[in-house]
Amino acid sequence: MIRKKEQKDNRKVAELVYIIWDGMSLEMIEKFDKETILSAIEACLEDEEFQTSERTIHVYEQDDAVAGCVVSYPGNTEFGFKRVWEKLGFDEKFHPYSPPLEVKEARDDEMYIDSVATFGEYRGQGIATKLLKYLLESDDGRPWGLICEVENEKALGLYLKLGFKKDEDVHLYGHEYYHMTYVK
Repeated sequence: MIRKKEQKDNRKVAELVYIIWDGMSLEMIEKFDKETILSAIEACLEDEEFQTSERTIHVYEQDDAVAGCVVSYPGNTEFGFKRVWEKLGFDEKFHPYSPPLEVKEARDDEMYIDSVATFGEYRGQGIATKLLKYLLESDDGRPWGLICEVENEKALGLYLKLGFKKDEDVHLYGHEYYHMTYVK
C-alpha cells in the first residue's frame, strides 16, 4: 500500500535517506556516526516547517512495515530542507560537512524526484517501480525530473522503462549523473 508519510514513519524514512546519502559517499557520512546523522534527519522530518512545505514523502507499506519511500517536491523549492537543517542548528553541528546536499539538482520548472529507496530485504519486489508510477500518474501538469548515477545501470533501466529520457550529464558530489525527464 502506498500512502503519505506519517510521523510514526520518520525513523524508517530517515534510515532510507541515510542509505541514499551513504551511496553518494557524502563526507558527512564518513565523519559522523550513523545514529547522530539519523537523529538529525529524523528531527528535520519532525519539524513543522518541513511538514508544511511542498515536499512530499510517500511510503510503501508491506506487512505493517515501511518497505520503501519516495521523496518529491517542486524544483523551485529544493532548498527547503536546507533551511530546516540550518534552523535546527545542524549546519554548526556537522561543520564543515554541512549542509549535506548544497548543490542544486532540480530544475525550477519540474516536479523533482529527490529520492526513491527500499530496504534491502524488500528489493526486487517492484516497490520502487510502484512508488514511481504512483507519482507519475498524479496530474500535476509539470514534467517530472530526477538524477540517476551513470554507473547505476539497474536504476537507469527502470527509469528508461518508465518513460524517462536522459537530457543532460551532470557532475554532483564527486559522481557523474544523468538528469532525466518524464513528460506525459
